[in-house]
Amino acid sequence: VVVADMFDLPGEEVGGSTIRRLNLSEKGWPVNPEIIELNGPLTFNDMPPALYYVHDGEISYDADGNTGRLTSRMQIAVPNSKPCTINGNGTVYVLRCQPELGGRFAVGNFDDPTELKPCPCGKSHRVAHVNDGWAFSTHRTVMHEMNAEKNGKFHTHQHKCTPEIYFTDEASDDSAHILVDGISIPLRAGTLIALPNGTLHAVESKGPITQHIFVGGGHKDDDFWAENWEQLGK
Repeated sequence: VVVADMFDLPGEEVGGSTIRRLNLSEKGWPVNPEIIELNGPLTFNDMPPALYYVHDGEISYDADGNTGRLTSRMQIAVPNSKPCTINGNGTVYVLRCQPELGGRFAVGNFDDPTELKPCPCGKSHRVAHVNDGWAFSTHRTVMHEMNAEKNGKFHTHQHKCTPEIYFTDEASDDSAHILVDGISIPLRAGTLIALPNGTLHAVESKGPITQHIFVGGGHKDDDFWAENWEQLGK
């Protein structure tokens, strides 16, 4: 388990922008997260495959022969070693992946109503980059303590096969926290929690809290279990 506040990490000034990096690979994870406080153009060459998610603001991109604009709640998945230029003003959450996790170029939009799926954890938009050859999917899930009341024990759960990385995208107040194997950790925008499979976890908040979730291997509806490894239904 790794806990970090991405906005509190040391920053490196690059071309007028600030990049804050977290080395998860030294902890055995196949991704390294970054926060880019973007102020103008940045170009990345000969980089591992990466996911660029717009935390706030609006940016343009030129990547793998594709151009376009991204607003908040959109992302692009860029293949291995492909040049990528992002430009604009905003905050970008990046997951730089080991090569074996990469796939084809893809655009994901968490405002797309066709991506909204029922989830016991809350209102969830799912972008299944596994369909584009990537070894993970991503969710943007709005959670609330009402989910715990509605779904009983489901809100505290674990996965036998699925590692997850939670990035707090939005928090409506300071009541939000996550229980990780019984330890309470406060959440605010920018908090990152890397959860190996088998870790008991539950997000609780008086108001809504939104998580961007890296789901290793893609989502599996049968990989939800209670503390005693009793399988939880859909």
